[in-house]
Amino acid sequence: MSKRKGLSWEEKRERMQEFFFETKDFWLLKDIEKTVPKTKGIVAQSVKEVLDSLVSDNIVTVEKIGTSNYYWSFPSSAVQASKRKLTELEEDHAKLTEERNRLLEQLAAAEAINRERRAELARFKDCDPTLIAAKDNIFALQSYCNRMYSIPSQQFAENFGIPEGFDTL
Repeated sequence: MSKRKGLSWEEKRERMQEFFFETKDFWLLKDIEKTVPKTKGIVAQSVKEVLDSLVSDNIVTVEKIGTSNYYWSFPSSAVQASKRKLTELEEDHAKLTEERNRLLEQLAAAEAINRERRAELARFKDCDPTLIAAKDNIFALQSYCNRMYSIPSQQFAENFGIPEGFDTL
């Protein structure tokens, strides 16, 4: 004999929701606790927990009338909730699309400014103090080698991989 496997939490929620959709009626907690275990096979001890989770997710509605709490859920309310959610999501999508377009425009403007600044920076590259100092140091080393070791400047440039028009850079 094999033991019957218990229901998962999601299966219990689905079966409880089916119960409300099939009966299309208003229920008291004590009636739900009696009826659901018989009709849907949910253990009586977990009926209240499952019902509370459905209420917290707005799948089942609860209303206090007098001293009693009445529970119900209709298929049409689920459809209406889905439509409401769809409308909310479409509105969010529209807002996010507008924001995305605005941010893309800002990005394009920032990239244009960046290109302008880079072009301006390239124009001033010849005036870079570190580049000028590096050139001066190379020429000082070249003249030193020419004086001390009689190395012609052309041979010095070839040995150290200095391009031919380096002095005009």
